[in-house]
Amino acid sequence: MNNQISPREQKLSNIVNNAPVGIAQIDNHGNLLELNLEGERLLFPLVQAYNLQDNNLFSRFEPVAPDACASIREAPGVPGIIFINAEYSFELPGMSSEPGRYCYNITASRLDPECIIVAFEDITAQHLKEQDILQALTDKAIALGKTAMAADILHDIGNAIVGMGAFLTRIRKALEQDKGGLLDNIGDFFSAQHAALETALGPQKAKATVDMLRSLAANRKEVHEDIRTAANGQLALINHIQEILAIQRQYVAGQETRERSPVNLRAVVTDCQSMLAATMDKRGIKLVTDLGAESPLINGDRTKLMQVIMNLLKNGIEAIDIQCADKHIRTELRWKGSQLVLQIEDSGCGFDEATAGKLFDRGFTTKSSGTGLGLYNCREIVESHSGSMAITSQGPGKGAVITITFNPQK
Repeated sequence: MNNQISPREQKLSNIVNNAPVGIAQIDNHGNLLELNLEGERLLFPLVQAYNLQDNNLFSRFEPVAPDACASIREAPGVPGIIFINAEYSFELPGMSSEPGRYCYNITASRLDPECIIVAFEDITAQHLKEQDILQALTDKAIALGKTAMAADILHDIGNAIVGMGAFLTRIRKALEQDKGGLLDNIGDFFSAQHAALETALGPQKAKATVDMLRSLAANRKEVHEDIRTAANGQLALINHIQEILAIQRQYVAGQETRERSPVNLRAVVTDCQSMLAATMDKRGIKLVTDLGAESPLINGDRTKLMQVIMNLLKNGIEAIDIQCADKHIRTELRWKGSQLVLQIEDSGCGFDEATAGKLFDRGFTTKSSGTGLGLYNCREIVESHSGSMAITSQGPGKGAVITITFNPQK
């Protein structure tokens, strides 16, 4: 019998031996009869991880693909496909020099009653890429969900603010339309009838009646003026809040404004302090303000700058322990040469050097419920206004100082 291999068979053997997928020929017990080069490479991590000494395919795949081994063992003895493209993802123990996670795609076919062909390939890179794509899609879906939620919250806050503004406007209009001179007229009338009152009530009661009416009129004017001032102040705050809501809606919609106009930085700081005054009073925090007599102007976005100052003041408030003896926040605005410098100092918890280097990192936060975006976004806004921002502390428990430096045209 002639056992010489023909050129065609030799070529086919070379193709199989150098195929880009692992190809193994086994008997019914899993013993390896033939194994190409890629198959040796792909099985090597399994042999190394499980310290295998035999020459059996089942012993290699059993720990990571037991279902595939069971299907091959139970396959009927007639030629045909046993299974196609069975995917198995697994980790190998003790793999210090190789990546520990793998993903193999396995196909098995019977050639004859005594011979089975098993083809397998490493699809780890493809699997990881698909996972990355899936994670990216998931993250995007979560981000879109948060965006939709943020839009709903902004809408609800906006509606509430509009309602508050409407009621305050009604109060102001009611005060303007009030017949404030009526009590004065009654007082004048009783003064003119003083003699008749003395005859009817006696001198003392007559004087007491006229004095009481005069006092009621004066007190009424004072109360109405206080209400009018408070209503006007609340309406001004509502306008500021609506400005902030407007810019936040633009952020949510991905439409960031680039408009710039002269902004009175002193007024911005004052407005932000006014909006947080009640919170500071409630916590017993003393506000020390030294903003100078000037009204420095910088070219910028007023709402964004308010967002920065509000965030920094709130951080200072939250950093101060409610039980602390010294509770204060100090704001100072000064020209230093051609630079406009704003400093916000608090007597809060402070931080160490290790924390200092991370405070402006995106995602870093020292708060249990923080997002790590506050200081990062603040610095982005300041730098977009041709400024710089730094935060320092002498250590834990020693407060913090935030310094914002602008370079406007004086």
